[in-house]
Amino acid sequence: MNISHKHYRILAIAIFLLFAFPAFSESDADNYGLLYSKGMNRFLLQKYDEAIVYWEQALPLAIKEGNQYMVVFILKALGDSWLILENFQEAIGYFEKMVPYTRGIQLEYYDNQAIDSLFKAYHAVLKKYFYNEKYDMAMDYLERLKDFFEEYKIEKGTAYISFYMGMIYEVWGKLDYALKYKKVAQDIAEKIKDPVFLSECLINTAVLYEYAGKYKTALDNYGQAMAIVEKQEGSEIIIFNLKLNMALTWFSLDDSEKAMATLDEAKVIAEKSENEEAIGLVHRNLAFFNHQSGKYEEAESSYQAAISMDRKLNKKNRLSTSLYNLGEFYSDWGEYRKSIPYLTESLSLKEELRKTARDELKRDYLAAQIHTYKSLVHSYLRVKDISNAVKIKELSSARYLSEQIGEKMASGVSGSSDGLNLDSLLSRLDDKTAVIMYANMDWVEGSVIILSKDKKDFVTVKTEKSLYEFMDKYRSRLRLLKRSKGGASARRPRPDELALPKAQNVMDEIINLYRYLLVDPMAGSDPALKEISRKLYEHLIKPIEPYIKGRKKIVIIPDGPLAILPFESLMDEKGRYMIAGYDIRYIPSLTVDEQLHQRTYPDNRKQLLAFGGAEYDPEAVPPEISLRSGSSYNLRDLGLGIWSALPGTKEEVAAIKVIIPASEVYTGEKVAESLVKELSQNNSLEKYRILHFATHGFVMPEVPELSSLVLSQTDGSRKTEDGYLTMQEISNLTLKSDIVVLSACETGLGKIYNGEGMVGLNQSFLIAGSNGVAVSLWQVSDEGTKEFMKCFYTHIASGKFNYAEALIKAKRDFITDKKYAAFNHPFYWAPFVYYGRAD
Repeated sequence: MNISHKHYRILAIAIFLLFAFPAFSESDADNYGLLYSKGMNRFLLQKYDEAIVYWEQALPLAIKEGNQYMVVFILKALGDSWLILENFQEAIGYFEKMVPYTRGIQLEYYDNQAIDSLFKAYHAVLKKYFYNEKYDMAMDYLERLKDFFEEYKIEKGTAYISFYMGMIYEVWGKLDYALKYKKVAQDIAEKIKDPVFLSECLINTAVLYEYAGKYKTALDNYGQAMAIVEKQEGSEIIIFNLKLNMALTWFSLDDSEKAMATLDEAKVIAEKSENEEAIGLVHRNLAFFNHQSGKYEEAESSYQAAISMDRKLNKKNRLSTSLYNLGEFYSDWGEYRKSIPYLTESLSLKEELRKTARDELKRDYLAAQIHTYKSLVHSYLRVKDISNAVKIKELSSARYLSEQIGEKMASGVSGSSDGLNLDSLLSRLDDKTAVIMYANMDWVEGSVIILSKDKKDFVTVKTEKSLYEFMDKYRSRLRLLKRSKGGASARRPRPDELALPKAQNVMDEIINLYRYLLVDPMAGSDPALKEISRKLYEHLIKPIEPYIKGRKKIVIIPDGPLAILPFESLMDEKGRYMIAGYDIRYIPSLTVDEQLHQRTYPDNRKQLLAFGGAEYDPEAVPPEISLRSGSSYNLRDLGLGIWSALPGTKEEVAAIKVIIPASEVYTGEKVAESLVKELSQNNSLEKYRILHFATHGFVMPEVPELSSLVLSQTDGSRKTEDGYLTMQEISNLTLKSDIVVLSACETGLGKIYNGEGMVGLNQSFLIAGSNGVAVSLWQVSDEGTKEFMKCFYTHIASGKFNYAEALIKAKRDFITDKKYAAFNHPFYWAPFVYYGRAD
């Protein structure tokens, strides 16, 4: 192996140092100069392992002596040796140690040498992790280097680290994080005047703008990048990538002529360079253009060519996309049996990549790739393979929730539908129960799967033209309501792959408008409320009525925006609420339901523990809350001020104590975050069947991890805690409860993730150990809620009903019993829904 001139320079310096420092120890073993020279002798003979042994002996001696120059030389030699041996992590470690020494004695040449060597090793590790799609390991490594580069103000390093972090977050589907980190990289690249790196940043941020539908901004970025790279020698591949991306952008802007012309330019560069990866990308994009243009034979051929090249290059992420696109191509033609193998293989690769995502980022990755799961469900249903359709639907339903529950369970079903025995689960159902699983309801052709003890059926629910026409007359009203109240809608998937036509968010619109009208008790006489209620029933329930005939108990697995819809309030054509004829409960997925059924808790638990009447200091300052992701939020900046007392909540828990005398009740300052955590830590929370929280609820869909129960915030209660029991803190509690009742406002809301469903407080309590959760879907009335909870607990105390049945009975009482005539509008009873197991 050739040795560079710099190593001879190091040797010359070492020989000089042997004579420059005469006060060496008498023992050769303690003479770091001599050890260094012996190591260099072995290094020049390419005996790197032996050289390392000498230098590792010399290093602590030089450090002890305080000879910083010698420390620098030894560290550099060790780093170079490990670099040659391709142990890049060891090399990085020594180069990192070298930088503070070179800075301390102002050895600019060796400082630059350390940084250049560090970059060389760092890129080698990235190639090993990032380009082999081991993204979790790459992120761990990048975070370590990020701290180092920031500490020593190495801007180029910070820029490159931020760039690659953005790339990983993009793969994981966390596009807001991806844009944030890529913008940091771009800003530094402009500052340090690195044109080649700046062009890379511009290209990659442009891709994110495309995902967001900001095509003109993307083109502007591409144009800036092109102006830079055209001046650089050897930039053909970068120009190729630019042309390829610009072609896609022009196609998104419906300018197919410019798109094809630009793609042809990219194809010429790819073929001239003989770069196989580039040729594969041309095939994939050509297939897409031909598919969309109706040139099906050409499209099929190009799809196959792209897949072949992706296999050859072992590019899993890219191959999964190519497989998906061909599967969708066959699905468009109605050749579902042909589409299934390609979609299945694509999904298998995506499942591998999902494992590289960290913690809750698995939700984002699933949301970004949800179209593959949806397409495979669609294809399986079209060939009437309901069992496999359910299996794939389960893979994309509350997946991260089931994984978290599985981690806390000592045994039982993991967070995978592979562990779910569908026939065994269905055999446990009684003859009066049906499971209703909604799928792809944001598509023009949605599906409803109906599962019962002895049958598996499905129906197609089409978003007919009449539904759009129906919303047209209410759209202006919806816009006015949105301005004042805001709305909840499902997370949009990434548009980087082909997909079936969507229902243009019409279900989002209808459900949002319906909820706006429901939360206004004065709108009881508004004809729009009943009309929309009936329209939703007609669309969501009417098609499955023949399949659920004779089934009184309905278990609903909602899909997308249906997670915020109280089905109980829907009216049939005769004006009857759905709750009148059906006992309704909700579950996040069959897998989660199976996990909850496998939990076994002692029979000798106490009956009930209730918290209500929290106190709030008018002088309290909203705190800053830090999340596990490293982000922190000042609640004052989020618009939160001082919480007001809810006197009805103290009366509510006092009334529960009267109904169930064995209840234990905490009120006032004792409704503290520190107390709840203490009760969990000393295992006291495990001793109750029912936990009841009558407090404020804080829900922030944009950052669901901030969603909290707002407990007492006084000088006494906030000595050690901030008074916000967040989702993560709730998940860390240890419960063995049958049900947690959250009578606070909007505790059933959160962020709707495609696939994961509603992520909020209800999920956290299921993870903590509760088998069921009763939550509210909007801001509830203080007085009405107190009466509703009294009615609910009266039915529990009777011993005639389980928790889900008691909630249903309370709703029916509010509708029909004259005693509750002031509260018979669905505003008062419909917000409370039950998620969890039935018994």
